[in-house]
Amino acid sequence: MAETFDLPEIIAARRAELEQLTEKLKGELDAIQTELAELTVADEVARRLIARASATPPPSGTIRVKVSSETAEALHEATAPAKAAEPEPAKTDLPFAKAQVPQRTPALDYADLPESYRPIVFAVREAGMPMRAVDVSEELNLGVEKSVVETVRPKLVRLAKRGWLAKLPNGKFEALD
Repeated sequence: MAETFDLPEIIAARRAELEQLTEKLKGELDAIQTELAELTVADEVARRLIARASATPPPSGTIRVKVSSETAEALHEATAPAKAAEPEPAKTDLPFAKAQVPQRTPALDYADLPESYRPIVFAVREAGMPMRAVDVSEELNLGVEKSVVETVRPKLVRLAKRGWLAKLPNGKFEALD
């Protein structure tokens, strides 16, 4: 006896199966891309901190951070001079500046802000209206990915706490002048 197949039904079932698989893979890809973006930002921040720590003496009132011996060794190797006669022991306390953004006073101008904070303030000022962190990130052409926006948000908060911007109850930020 011959079997009968309902070809349209088989195709529809396979298609539904592949669409589910596609959605699952898209979710996994999004998670991987988010993690990659976060690692890229973390790498950039770490490189800046290492460069800053090796280029300038620690300021008064430093914060000491405990790191694992593996991290300390990696940081030491990355910042060690090219021709070291004898390697120094790995340091576990690295100095970091307490505050990059000064408290705003009448004597200070936008030029007194660190270079990485100026575009943020100018973007909010130029908008002429309250902005969300994602709007600022987009205005600065940094992108709207969560990992990127989450690097802009703390800067906005810091600028607001130090009197350069105002943080509104709805979470938006606006220029004070």
